[in-house]
Parts: sequence; C-alpha cells; structure tokens
Amino acid sequence: MKSRVPVLVVIVFVLAALPVHAEYRPVRGSVLVLLKSTTAVEDPEFRALMLSVIRVEIEDRELEMIEPETPPTGKEQPLDSAKKAGTEFALAASYTMGEQAATFDVTWYETAAKTKSTTVSRKSALDFTLDVTIASAVVEILEGQKARILALPLKPDPNAVAVTPPDEAQVIPVELGKDVVRLEQVKPLLISLGAGPLISTFSATQYIQDLYFGAKVAFAWRFPMLGGAGGVGITSSYQKYYVTNVGHPGWFYGIPVGAQVQYGTRMPGAIDFFVHLDGGALIWYWDQDDGNLVNGVVWFIAGGVGLVVDILKNFGIAIDVAYSYYPLNPAFTFLEPSVLLLLKL
Repeated sequence: MKSRVPVLVVIVFVLAALPVHAEYRPVRGSVLVLLKSTTAVEDPEFRALMLSVIRVEIEDRELEMIEPETPPTGKEQPLDSAKKAGTEFALAASYTMGEQAATFDVTWYETAAKTKSTTVSRKSALDFTLDVTIASAVVEILEGQKARILALPLKPDPNAVAVTPPDEAQVIPVELGKDVVRLEQVKPLLISLGAGPLISTFSATQYIQDLYFGAKVAFAWRFPMLGGAGGVGITSSYQKYYVTNVGHPGWFYGIPVGAQVQYGTRMPGAIDFFVHLDGGALIWYWDQDDGNLVNGVVWFIAGGVGLVVDILKNFGIAIDVAYSYYPLNPAFTFLEPSVLLLLKL
C-alpha cells in the first residue's frame, strides 16, 4: 500500500493548486455528493482526489457541489439524503482500494423525479492516469444528464445589490478556470505524414547493409475509448534499399498498404502516448543489376509505440518507433524510428 501514496499525494496537491474563484459562480442547481469506501476503512488520499475531480466536473456544468455535514446512516437512501439536504441531485460513489488498483462505481439521482441513472463503473491502476479515469466516469454520468441539467434556470446572485434594466444589460463572461483533469476533446480525423530510417535487423542485415530511409502516411478515424482515444484507419509507406549478397543484387522498392488500429492517451497538457498495430499487403518490385525486373505481393505486419507533442490546437509532431516484418525469401525485418507531422480535424 505504501508504493501508491506518493502518486496520490502528488495528484491531490496538483488538484488543490487549481485556482479558486471567490466571486459568485452562476449555478442551475446543487448536487449532494455521497462518497464511501466499500470496506470499513476510508482512504483519505483517494477520497480527497475523487472529491476534487468530482467537484471540477460538477462546477464546470454550472452546478454546486454539496458535501454532507455528517455521513449518512447505512440505511438512508441517496434520494432521502438529497431531499433532506435540499439539493436537486445526488451523486453516490463507492470505491474499493487494492494494492495496485482501485475500482469505483458512480450513480446519479434526481430528487424531484425520484429517478436513478445506470451505474458507471471503472477500474484504474494507482498511477498518474487515476484522475483521468475518475473524470471519465463522472463525465459519462453528467453527459447522460445534460438535458435535465440545462433545463434548470440559472439562479440569481444572492449578493446582488442592483439590477440593470434588460435593455442595458451586459453579458459578463465568468471565468471558470482550467481543469487539469478535464478530458481533451477527441478530433475525429487524424492525418499523419513522416519519414525515418530503415534499420535492418537479424538475417536482413546480411542483405541490406547500408542505412536507408522511407516515408509513411496514415489516415485514422478516432473516438473516445477507455479514458483515451481509439482509432482505426489506413496506412501506407514507401521504401527503397539495395539488396546485396544474393545471386541477383539490385534495388528493392516496397509499398506497404494496410489497416491500422491505434490507442492513445488523453492526458492533461501537450504530451500524449500511443500504440498502434498495422497489417496488410506489401507491393514490391526488384530492379536487379542484370536487367531483370521481379515483382510480387506478400503480407506484412508491424507495430509501434510513440509520443505526441501538441504544437497548436490541431497540429502536432510525434516520434514513432515501429518494428515491421515482411515474409520474403529471406524474411526482412526493420526497426523504423520516424518523425511524424500530425493534423487533427
């Protein structure tokens, strides 16, 4: 249990450093948050982290978060607690701590309608993705109640001393602050274009002895998945290298074309990580020195990991380290580090 304490403490300190605005924040209603451990022992670090994440997401939707002054009794239902506290909604969350991971369930209640939403469950490792996983569960609950929340009118400022006539009213935007755990919006289309060296490995080093370069392009459709961003699309590249130590040496040209599946993080800030798996057909031809031209098609498979740095809202760069396998005779394998330009639309 001690190994996870520094991670939770750092996350709690980061959340505690968020700017707190003393001015009036317009709200449509209030939410009673009931948080408890499924065991007899409460975890103070995890409890503080979860309450901070819940507060940010609730207040970002023009709601006020209320914590009970005294813990509810075991027999008291969330709707009864919310009615007693005078709140329009209640959010009940329970958690179970393990040595390496935490699981938690979140349920939404509407006091007046006496309704209960479907419970959202999550499991997360006790690392720096924990706050993002908690946020994804709360976001899923709140997005399902978006219409009900927006149907409530904004409450007037209780401290207001004067009312400006409607014809002279000015709309003053209220800064809500930045949410370090708010999930980045997933742009549906990702276009990547880049180049890098082709480093032959294993038996391929006997036939491809120099360093060559290749270019690659990919188009992917992305969507939110498991607190990150999944993606499916197509990928292709161009390769050229000289093959030696064979009966007919010559220049080899390859164009891999295939499908790609990928998954990336949606972390706060400009840096994210991703993995991908590619597979399809290698279209090749071999321009031998003796004048013969041989061509064909074989399957291929490749995979890689990488790091993304966002430069602008829709533009970034990435470093991708991939490994590919081409079952030629003999088989060619390459380590393919590359630099990519990314466009998110």
